[in-house]
Amino acid sequence: MNDTELSEVIAAYLDSHTVLNLATSGPNGAHAASVFYARRHFDLFWFSENSTRHSRDLAMGVGCAGTIADNVDDYKLIQGLQLQGVGEELVETSERQTGLDALNAKYAFMKEFASGPGAERMEKTSLYRFRPLSITWIDNAVSFGFKQILEFEG
Repeated sequence: MNDTELSEVIAAYLDSHTVLNLATSGPNGAHAASVFYARRHFDLFWFSENSTRHSRDLAMGVGCAGTIADNVDDYKLIQGLQLQGVGEELVETSERQTGLDALNAKYAFMKEFASGPGAERMEKTSLYRFRPLSITWIDNAVSFGFKQILEFEG
């Protein structure tokens, strides 16, 4: 498929899933964490406390990677994404608003965080963005080990 078709397949897959398995590396070695995400174009946004290990790793400016996949028991049904890129805490107001808008549009539970018990917890969190350098589409339904890569400018 061409890059336009691949972009559409990846966007639809991102929209139909909710959890990014984020991998970072820092002074204590490799680390993985699952985070709820929402997207704007191909940038992924999530909330996390900046004291978490993955947030501390990202603060060091290291690259990161991630996967998004279904849980299947037949290898022919494996589909998913492998992502490589850069993760960062968002501090600029307009960037934070973009991420917040994406999260609010995807998750009804975000309303709980605007007021009520969730609001207090949200005061301790930061907003992060994963900006991909490449996204690899995996689809064993095409053929075993099928991969196609969408590259982005760094």
